Amino acid sequence: MHDLIHELAQSFFIHECLRVEDSTKLPSIIPKTLRHLAIETTNSDIIKKIGQFKYLHSLILFYRTFNQDLCNALTEIFKASRSLPLLYIRASKDLKIIPQEIGNLIHLRYLKIDGYDLTML
Repeated sequence: MHDLIHELAQSFFIHECLRVEDSTKLPSIIPKTLRHLAIETTNSDIIKKIGQFKYLHSLILFYRTFNQDLCNALTEIFKASRSLPLLYIRASKDLKIIPQEIGNLIHLRYLKIDGYDLTML
């Protein structure tokens, strides 16, 4: 894609789509109208901030390390984002359980969880 077209597309969809990687920090101002979010990180503080976006339509989460903060952050996300239809989680091989609050996602239609040692959903 040509750079100008790419920049135009980014400026047009800035209020709906956001991609965050470890090398980037969350922008200071993120619109509450954010619909699609993709995060690749090892920082659990970034994941904890996802709960403030109540109107997400898709969440793609690549979390490369595991600790209890991930489960706590997922619990908060599941409580806040009840209308989330698409959820994709790819976590390290230490992810064994998905919090039971995933049942709060009443509009969930597409779910993919890549957890190598996942024992309970």
